[in-house]
Amino acid sequence: MQRNPMSKQQKKLVETEKENALAEAKADDEVIEELINCYDKTAEHLQSEIQRIVYKFAEDNELTTQQATELLKGKEYDLWRMSIQEYLKEIETSEDPKLLLELNTLSAKSRITRKEQLISQIDMEMGKLADQSNKIIKKHLEKVLVEHYYRGHYAVQKALGVGWKVGKFNPDMIKKIIEYPWETKTFSKAIWEDIDKLTTTLRKELANGMIAGHSVDKMASAINKVMDKGMYNAKRLVRTESTYFTQQAQAMSYQKMGFKKYMFVGDGCPDCAALNGKIFTFEEAEPGVNMPPMHPNCKCRIIAQGDLSMFDYEKRGKITPLHENVKYQQWKEKFVKANKKR
Repeated sequence: MQRNPMSKQQKKLVETEKENALAEAKADDEVIEELINCYDKTAEHLQSEIQRIVYKFAEDNELTTQQATELLKGKEYDLWRMSIQEYLKEIETSEDPKLLLELNTLSAKSRITRKEQLISQIDMEMGKLADQSNKIIKKHLEKVLVEHYYRGHYAVQKALGVGWKVGKFNPDMIKKIIEYPWETKTFSKAIWEDIDKLTTTLRKELANGMIAGHSVDKMASAINKVMDKGMYNAKRLVRTESTYFTQQAQAMSYQKMGFKKYMFVGDGCPDCAALNGKIFTFEEAEPGVNMPPMHPNCKCRIIAQGDLSMFDYEKRGKITPLHENVKYQQWKEKFVKANKKR
């Protein structure tokens, strides 16, 4: 391990990496927004299930929502004095509207406090959320992997001032890398584990709330608090996994070009300051030890380390001078998308 001063070309690499990092952050923000929408919809569905019971009870008994809520959480109709058959028989022979209201209130309370029904609804909604989250994040990480493989080539070529054709990313590698449990478990397993924890918390919060007769608004607030925690975990997962796949992709591109070493770039990260500027071989690279991500939400990067001025251009085939300020999409159109034979 060593720490060397940066050459002019390496400084250019760092600048291009900042551009790549901004692109990654933008893509992360977009997928996080999509996940937030999924979490919001799940919370809305759970809240709607609670409201449905309360509003149906209010409508059937010609009550306001507030009156219905007060009855459902109140002690006035808390115990069954008769069997359902006896209530129905009494209602048939009596004109007392309170008797029907008592039956309806007791029935609604029973539906609300039926734990199995509540848990089933929570499990169904949270299962859907886990499945949606898994698909959204998987699609995002696959895109990150391919895009930053190309961005690794782009960064080096821009620093050198010359461009050459880049072969298409091997699609067989995507599944292999995506399914590799780099931090003892795959992102997919992490999603299901996090949502299982959320489900357990929701079960407890809503079951206790309904049994205690909490208002719809109070239970909706409880749902939102639990889902907010879930969204925070999902955001952290996206950003951390994205950093991992970004750096793996760029490491692959650097090695493809013949580089044996990389420099750890951790400017502005107090947790990674000790590693900033240090040089490692790709053979010894290990995420969390000497390669990002070092911690959740890690934004550190790696750049190729080597004598770029002595880079073997001839083996790359035809080379083309690059404009100093060439943008990624311009470069990609010319050296990746146009490269259909490889």
